[in-house]
Amino acid sequence: MTKIALTSIVSIFLSISILMISCQNKAETAEKNSDDNTEVITSPIENDVPEDSDSVEVKEEVITEEDNEKEVEVSPKEATQPTSPPKKSPSTIKDESVKKIEKTKDVVTNEPTSNPSNNTSTNQPKVAEAPKQKEVKEKIIPKVVKEVEKKIIKKPFSHDIWDGLLRKYVSGTGVVNYAGFKRDKAKLQQYLDLLADNSPTSSMSKNDQIAYWINAYNAFTVDLIVDNYPISSILKLDGGKTWYVKRITIGGKKYALNDIEKNILIGRFKEARIHFAVNCAAQSCPPLRNRAWKGSSLNSDLDRASKAFIKNNKHNQISKKKAKLSRIFDWYKGDFGNVNTFINKYSNRSITGKTKVSFNEYNWDLNE
Repeated sequence: MTKIALTSIVSIFLSISILMISCQNKAETAEKNSDDNTEVITSPIENDVPEDSDSVEVKEEVITEEDNEKEVEVSPKEATQPTSPPKKSPSTIKDESVKKIEKTKDVVTNEPTSNPSNNTSTNQPKVAEAPKQKEVKEKIIPKVVKEVEKKIIKKPFSHDIWDGLLRKYVSGTGVVNYAGFKRDKAKLQQYLDLLADNSPTSSMSKNDQIAYWINAYNAFTVDLIVDNYPISSILKLDGGKTWYVKRITIGGKKYALNDIEKNILIGRFKEARIHFAVNCAAQSCPPLRNRAWKGSSLNSDLDRASKAFIKNNKHNQISKKKAKLSRIFDWYKGDFGNVNTFINKYSNRSITGKTKVSFNEYNWDLNE
């Protein structure tokens, strides 16, 4: 009796277990199908981004409850079919939603923003600049900035750089070391740039202006030789007409060496003594001074240079009966007025009307 009862209990227990497992499987299947149906129905709704999100949640709960109530009556295969199919297929609704979103993006992308802080955004549109705005931005503004900087950060002008170069590369007798100048070309160019940016003004004294132009003439002549060095004579350049080539820029204006000598130093200032201060890089030229010219000592320095040149037997041989003079007194006699009077002012030997005057051949070999 006990054995029969035990067997019956075990059988009942097994039956109950089988029944419970079966029910559990059915419940899981129904729950899974219910979830699938909810996703199919709600997915298009999410893509359309409805304003009232609470209504979506209510619909999802109702559909889920209805599916759960039909679990017992509907077979697993039937449970996978949606009870309320949408009027449009999910793919159609999804495509329409995507198109709406893309259309919205296009509108936002093409619409200029009014918020300056969003200028760095990747979606920020590029607004085409008007031709005048582009010209102002690319041409006019940089030019104005450059001019302003030039006036504000203006280098102080002096002849100190040139003075240092002359002391270093020119001997007391005027022999020029052009190879040394060439090695120091950067410093020479620095001085030339200062000359170009600091043209003489009416506020400068007459002597300072004359000193400026003498230094400019000599520095640009040395630079001309340096740029073509080694060279045997300045006459090798520009067919012997290099003094007439406008290659010098000062204050935005172009000059030739002849412009500085004839039009400014002689024409404007009427100063004949400058012929013994400017140097043409030749052996027969008055020697290049190994100091920069300065307005403060200009008169005494010009007198000294004139006297030294006239008394130098290499350039002038003077006696009472005969005088053999430099060609400078022949080429530029109009600048000196009366040549005899000018020479007598600086010479120990006087020239009279009875003195036989002739002129030496000019040696154009380089003064090195």
